[in-house]
Amino acid sequence: MATEVATGLPRGRALTREDLAEMPDDGHRYELLDGVLIVSPAPSTRHQRALRNLFRVIDAACPESLEVLFAPLDVVLADDTVMQPDLVVARVEDLTERQPCRPDSGRDS
Repeated sequence: MATEVATGLPRGRALTREDLAEMPDDGHRYELLDGVLIVSPAPSTRHQRALRNLFRVIDAACPESLEVLFAPLDVVLADDTVMQPDLVVARVEDLTERQPCRPDSGRDS
């Protein structure tokens, strides 16, 4: 006999940015890839140290027109694809208050 667990997630359709906004703030990384929810645990100390070192190298090499940012930061590629890469290098002019913005997608505040 199978036990069904209620998740509160919609069934029968791809998830969207709106659904992602309802995820709990529990230390996990929630991302969407083509409407499919991807949940990752918090990174390890070793991972964070490597990320710190990578940030230093990239940040030192960036011109003033670019900025290097850490996760958590949503990068919205489509309504059903929202990623949180460890590091984001974005043009300063493409940054909004909440996230990097694709030049062809318009501004999102």
